[in-house]
Amino acid sequence: MRKLKLLGVALIIASLLVASIPASEVAAATAASDFVISSDYTLTKYKGTATDVVIPSSVLKIATDAFKNNTDIVSVTIPDSVKKIEPYAFWGCSNLEVISFGSGINELGDFILANCKGLRSVVVPSNVLSIGIYSFQDDVSLTDITIPYTTRSIHRTAFDGCINLVIHAPAGSYADKYAAEFEKRRQEMPDYGWTPEDVDPETPAVIDGTGETGDGETGPEGSSSEEETPGNDLSSVRIVDNRAVFFIDTDKMKTYGGSEQPEMQDDKSSDAEGAFVSRIPKYRIVDGTTVADNAYYKAEGLSALSVPDGIKSIGQFAYARSSVTSVTIPDGCTEIGYGAFYHCDDLDYAKLPDSILSVEPKAFDHTKWVDNFYAGTIGNGDFLISGGVVIAYRGEAEDLIIPDGVRVIASGVFKDNTNIKSVTFPDTLICVGEEAFYGCSNLSGMNLDENIGWINDRAFRGCPISSVSFPENFAFLGLCAFNDDTELLYAGDEPAATRSTSSERLADQSFRDMAPKADESTLSVLASAESGVIVLPIDEGIQASLEGAKRPYILLADRLVYSEELEDAIRRISDHIESLHLKENLSMFDLNMIDDSGIHISKLGKQALTVMVPIPEGMNDSKPVTLTVDRNGQLEELETDIVKVGDDMFVRFKTYHLTPFAIYSTGDTLGDDEIVISETVTQAMGGRRPVSAGDTAKPGFGDLFKAWIEAMGVMKLVIAGLLFISGSVMVAVKKKR
Repeated sequence: MRKLKLLGVALIIASLLVASIPASEVAAATAASDFVISSDYTLTKYKGTATDVVIPSSVLKIATDAFKNNTDIVSVTIPDSVKKIEPYAFWGCSNLEVISFGSGINELGDFILANCKGLRSVVVPSNVLSIGIYSFQDDVSLTDITIPYTTRSIHRTAFDGCINLVIHAPAGSYADKYAAEFEKRRQEMPDYGWTPEDVDPETPAVIDGTGETGDGETGPEGSSSEEETPGNDLSSVRIVDNRAVFFIDTDKMKTYGGSEQPEMQDDKSSDAEGAFVSRIPKYRIVDGTTVADNAYYKAEGLSALSVPDGIKSIGQFAYARSSVTSVTIPDGCTEIGYGAFYHCDDLDYAKLPDSILSVEPKAFDHTKWVDNFYAGTIGNGDFLISGGVVIAYRGEAEDLIIPDGVRVIASGVFKDNTNIKSVTFPDTLICVGEEAFYGCSNLSGMNLDENIGWINDRAFRGCPISSVSFPENFAFLGLCAFNDDTELLYAGDEPAATRSTSSERLADQSFRDMAPKADESTLSVLASAESGVIVLPIDEGIQASLEGAKRPYILLADRLVYSEELEDAIRRISDHIESLHLKENLSMFDLNMIDDSGIHISKLGKQALTVMVPIPEGMNDSKPVTLTVDRNGQLEELETDIVKVGDDMFVRFKTYHLTPFAIYSTGDTLGDDEIVISETVTQAMGGRRPVSAGDTAKPGFGDLFKAWIEAMGVMKLVIAGLLFISGSVMVAVKKKR
């Protein structure tokens, strides 16, 4: 009893000692309680009064209004863990002078630092590719901002009201041109139309898909090109690779459904009988910034097309095989996707803006514009150039000189040209596209100017170049950009390794064969495997098979507690969710398929992957639905079956791409006639998942616990724990008496 009493006293003393630790040592821990962090690692609110704020490294996202109108903070440090900052996050922080961004974010979004009148100087890191609507609006004390050449898009309104601002940017970069235009507008500020008080911070700057912006202007869906597009009823259908792709009309938008994209081949017509129709609509214009993949595929009545303002990206096959005769792409657009205007046979003119940074393969193949250039009926020189982008070349020069003013060389422009022996680039060049000089077997000499920042996949593969000297600020080098024996000399830091989406296509096996091999654990699994799919789930039971597999693949199947991609996709169509009876008990998982390169294969083309997942608990008697997210982040429904093998029940679906998936119950009763009885199931290999190139850790229990500890405050928990234990001991002593 005496020992118990002494122990209780000792614990109370320990609690007091912990509580008496100097404030300077406790500050870091107790400050964590000032951050309201949700279970998905979103910082939803800062409640503290500190002047210098360091955001915890557990935070993945900073929510809208998290620091809104906070007049205490003077400086903010954002860690590398933060991947996204939502609009209005720091709105009205009038005394904020310094903000340091981490390497995790790739855009500075709408209104995030608007009305921060004390902000003085900002350095935009190289990982930021775009700056959004009114991002720094009315920051009257902002005198200097440095923007890298890697920033591809800056909204025209980003710095409205910044009457003292000077923009610093590398010569020839997109930001450099923007700076010159901004300087002209700055002379007329602040009389640019309206003041911050006229904006409602609760209203997003762009409302998903509706075509209306927060300032009341008509957005993309209001363009004239929407009026005569096909697919306004369920009888409009295309058969591509023997699968039906439907165009569906809803009350709010004209959309298409279907699980994959058209390949480059003639397709056939058919009726819709017996084909699966998704109940989930899709937007042709996503978030007002992206023309979705296949959005206007084979569309009639487009003729002279003016792509709506605000569009930053044109998706794969977006206008392929359509009736468009000319196209004007707006300023601010940075990317034209794979096959975007493929086989637009009547397209004889295209105007690209100076903001374009990427023109992917086949984007303008088999258009009258390019075909007439090669035939010599249009153009005066050897280069077809629009918006500072080289689209095509018809010359025979041995010593190739790229014209001044060229910023981007599109994908494949000089591919397999055996005449070229040397190439001289202008100081305006920023980016060399995918396979731009691939197979130029006599090209042995080249220079890289100091402003170039990006060379894409296989750009100089097959060129006998002995060595290349990269400028100090060179940032990104694509997969297999040069031969393996080419010596790469860097004046600055070694550039980040990147890869294009082409290498992630199942059909592009040869691209991945060029790449470095995967880690030893992956190779050892594949070494003794036969052609097919080996499933390595975190828990046993998931099965899969790939149509026509000619080599072994590994399917990495992870259960997910949370998926930001799925959540964002569901939120986008929230007004349709009620009719789908979507419940909160989603069973989510992530699928990633790799071969011996270790590169994740995201697009499967014509070869469907059939996946069977043990039916989630509680769904045995109800109809399941499988959801996924397409390449544009839109929710997609897949045709789903219930398969019974012996006593085991599985959810079965086919997919042509790999992203996060979710299974949920509609609530409708499942009839016996709706269950497929099977005697076999695809054999799978269980076991531990290998660590492979490109793997990204998913939040687990340990991460959740860590975030909770940080949010609650470590020292408070320790003190409370010690006091609880000491109190229990004293109670035990009293009872023994």
